[in-house]
Amino acid sequence: MAEQNRATYVEHEEMWFRNFSENLRYMKYGSSLLDLPKHSGSIIAVAAGPSFKKALPYLKRTQLPIVAVDRCLKPLLKADIKPAYVVSIDGSRLIEKFFPMDNSVKDITLIMMATGNPIVARKWRGHRVWMLPNFDRDAANQVPSLTRAIQWMSNCKTVVQPLGNCGSHGWQAADYLTGDSVILTGVDFSYGGVNLIKPEATELWKHWRKKLSAEKAYRKYSSHRSLTNRWVLTDEYWKGQKDVLEAAMNPSVHNVINTSPYSIVGTTLLTGKISYKSIDRAL
Repeated sequence: MAEQNRATYVEHEEMWFRNFSENLRYMKYGSSLLDLPKHSGSIIAVAAGPSFKKALPYLKRTQLPIVAVDRCLKPLLKADIKPAYVVSIDGSRLIEKFFPMDNSVKDITLIMMATGNPIVARKWRGHRVWMLPNFDRDAANQVPSLTRAIQWMSNCKTVVQPLGNCGSHGWQAADYLTGDSVILTGVDFSYGGVNLIKPEATELWKHWRKKLSAEKAYRKYSSHRSLTNRWVLTDEYWKGQKDVLEAAMNPSVHNVINTSPYSIVGTTLLTGKISYKSIDRAL
């Protein structure tokens, strides 16, 4: 993981710090993630995994607040579902297409990473709060500390552990915002990809195999076209992220109800109070 993190940093560092310098004008006197009030009840974290579209009818009926990743925003609004919060971490120009830059978002709070896309930050019509990525292995004790430096420059915004994808940050934000349960949907940790993995190598297969014969488990796996063709589960990546996710989300504190049917969360990757439920039972 250390080598992977180093490669990511080298690839993106120029974009991240250019974005940070442009966002500083909005961030310095803006709000921080921890300035948001907590919800007393459950909150839903919605990501753009293969189970997202199937969840739309249930999300339309719920009264619970929704934290959505940026990629879900337009599909949610099109389905007449207004999330309370949208999380955006990517600094690329490509994510601008995920955002409607009009008054349809005026009642939505954007939770944005300091290194995120500055055009989105500038044109967003709703409320905006900020979070900072932790760049150091030990920000509290490291001297000099890049993380502490950007925190001071930003007027002490909330520092979060980088988790590698927007879905995890949506879950993380929901965890900050509730004193009750976090309900996950679309948080499948799946990626369109190149290197298809054999079913037997995935945590999802192992989870099904405990209850089903090999033949039935394979049939169940193969019936999900999204798993075998367009999407692949990247278990090895998430095994590497296990400690980071557990430290950031601390699932032993809050109940986590996972309604994402293709997900590996709650099998052997994360411990704590994580349970599977169908979305119609969870909402």
